[in-house]
This record gives sequence, C-alpha cells and structure tokens, in this order.
Amino acid sequence: MPESGREVVDIREALPEDGPALMQVIERINQETEFLGTPEERLPWADRSVETIREMRAQRRGIYLVALRGSEIVGYLGAFAGWLERNRGVIFIGHVGVRQAERGRGIGRQLFIALESWARQRDAHRLELRVDEANIRGLALYTRREFAIEGRIADAAQIDRRWHAHLWMAKRLDVGREPPWPPLELAPPEPRFDAAAAVFRRVEVADARALCAWERRLLGETPLLLKQPGEVLDEARMAGYLAEAQDLDERLLWLAEVPSGDGTRIVAHLAAWRLAGQRMRQDAFFTLNVLRDHWGAGIGRRLAERLLAWAAERGLRRISTAVLQHNRRGLRFAQALGFAPEVVSPRYAVIDGRAVDRVQLGKVLA
Repeated sequence: MPESGREVVDIREALPEDGPALMQVIERINQETEFLGTPEERLPWADRSVETIREMRAQRRGIYLVALRGSEIVGYLGAFAGWLERNRGVIFIGHVGVRQAERGRGIGRQLFIALESWARQRDAHRLELRVDEANIRGLALYTRREFAIEGRIADAAQIDRRWHAHLWMAKRLDVGREPPWPPLELAPPEPRFDAAAAVFRRVEVADARALCAWERRLLGETPLLLKQPGEVLDEARMAGYLAEAQDLDERLLWLAEVPSGDGTRIVAHLAAWRLAGQRMRQDAFFTLNVLRDHWGAGIGRRLAERLLAWAAERGLRRISTAVLQHNRRGLRFAQALGFAPEVVSPRYAVIDGRAVDRVQLGKVLA
C-alpha cells in the first residue's frame, strides 16, 4: 500500500527512447517553477537526447531517473559522477523537477530513494547538490533525505533581476576511515624565477602537445590536485578540446611560457568558463596552476589579473574556484585575491590513502 497516504508512481532509469519526452517535460517544469531553468531554456543536448542518454548509460558517468504515471513522465532527476578516479564516488545532483500538479505526493522522495540506491551500487561515498535558499519545498525534501548544509553561495543566480543565494548540501553514504591530510606548507624554490622573462598569451590549438606535457609534470609534483598524470588527455583529444574552446566566447584559456633551450615551455595555465544555465551564467569557475619551480614569481597573479579583466569585459557578477584544504599555499593565494571560502566539503576525496576536504571560494564583483 502507499506509505503515509502517498501515491506510488513508477521510478526507473531513463532509456534512450525516453529522450524527446523527457526534454518536453523539463521544458514544461521550467515554466512551472522559478528555481530551475528559464521558461525558454533548453538543455545543450536537447536535440540529441537519444544519443546522450545512450552514452550516459554506456559510460556509467551519470543517470536520469524518470517518474511515470502510466506512460507519462511527471518527474525526473539527473545526477552525474565525478570525471576523475579520485572524485568518481561524488555524485552531483544537477537536475530535479516534478510537474506542478503532481507535487506533494512523494514523487521527489521516491526519486531520491532510487538515486541513493543507484549511487550505493556503484560504491559512491557522497551525494551533493545546490539549492536556492528561497526554495522552501526543495530544502524540506533534502533535509528529510538527510542532506546537510555545507555552505552558502552569495549572488549565485538571478531571478527577475534579483540576486539569490544558493545553499550547498551533501549527504555522506559511507563513514570513511582514512586519516586526514595535514596542512601542507610547500615552499617556492630559491632563487626565485624572474617573471619578466615570462610571456602571457591565449592558448592555441598548436599548444596541445606542450600543454599535455605541462599538465603531466604539474600533476606529478605534489599531492594537491584531484587529477592524476594518467588522466591527462592525449595530444589528439587535447587538440580537439582546444579547437572547440576557440569558438566559445564564454571560455578563457591562457598560459605563461618561458624560454627553454631553442624554444619555450609552458609553466602556468589558466582556464575559466561560465556556469551552465541562464540564471547562473553570471558566475564563472576557474582553475589556475603554476609549476612548482616557478612559484613565488608573480606568474599566478598576472594570470589572475587577466581573469578579472575577462570577467569585467563580460559583466560577470562573480567568480568561483575550489582548492583542497590541505593546499595552504593555494588557499592563501585565492584569499589574497579577494576570494572568500563559501563551502567546505569534508572528506571529499582520498589522495594517497589520506582524506581531503574541498573548499569552494567565491568573489562577488562590483
């Protein structure tokens, strides 16, 4: 019998052939709530939904669950696993909605129960999501499902010309017994590199091979990043990624290079991109990394100046980034630039047998 008077619907994983109907339901629900996409907004892959859902199922990188009343989709939930080995057990719930006429009937609860079962089957250790702090119904559901607030993101989305804050919430699915990483205070080299010799420029497709080499060296230097050397793209895929990025005004790719032998070598890289969704596109997330033998020379600050200029040119409201908490130098660098910690996610991942917390930082721009 239905529990507590709630009606039971059929919850299952979306199949490729569900794609077109799922896209239609998402668009309808966007029109029925202010907390999801705008009424006219469509997912980037809406025109190839059949292929995208097929690829998602084959790669096991994520899942769309659908709630069916008869043959009609009345609710959905989309969740995605981390792309790296060290964060593959983190499942981000990026998309959930229920038709207005079906709310209050326990459909959201059933979708979350099904997601948690799927996540545990793949040994995930964490579920996470972000929610508008004015979304009382959503907050009540997530709290009942034992999600805890880990932080608050100021000016996260714009609705009707007003800025709304988001709450970051998470639920742990395991206890986790690994010892924590102690704070790492890694010193820059002596003598320090003279930044006057560095050239700063936009990344080009022809940089693919050098960029791959730079990233492998970077990832092998310290235990401060989630990505590992074996996860760097090969040259052909890197070139494809860079070619795609050249056409996107919403993405910034810059590097710093120095003389080396008969040519140059990359010593630092900056990547920034606007967040997905019309209501959050005024926020850009960035990563900035410098090879250890060039720390302390001001290269990171020069790249950060380019980031802030890029954001100002586009009228962005805020910029976000994330740093692992044991990376004390990285945290100090971000805070010196005016980025404030907004979210702390305990035991986010495990690196070399030790657990690390993840700190998300943000800066609201004038």
